[in-house]
Amino acid sequence: MNPSSSQHPPANRRRRSNIPTAVIRRVTTFNRYIRIVQKQVHPHCRIASATLTSMNAIVNTLFDRIGMEATDLARKEKRSTLLCRDVAYACRFLFPESVFSSIDKFGNENISKYEATFQPDTDETLP
Repeated sequence: MNPSSSQHPPANRRRRSNIPTAVIRRVTTFNRYIRIVQKQVHPHCRIASATLTSMNAIVNTLFDRIGMEATDLARKEKRSTLLCRDVAYACRFLFPESVFSSIDKFGNENISKYEATFQPDTDETLP
């Protein structure tokens, strides 16, 4: 029997099987960030896995609600781009006033810190 007429092709020429492979999807979780905040607030305490799962579900739900509300506001204004104003208004609609005031203060502080990284230093004197 001739080796070229064998029933199976060589190992480097074999075809892939027609069985579809499972599609691996990454699941976005906030577990890492929840643990970081928990360690900052209560450094000596630990968090249970079930608690972390429920906290992750809460954060995902809030993230989806804020995103949907902000998207609706942008569509009403006939814009295809979300602005920070849209997200702020969405938070104002979704959260009570006391919670929103904390969110607004924290958000404005971080936006000003972020924008300060792009401004040139004014301490340098020009020749």
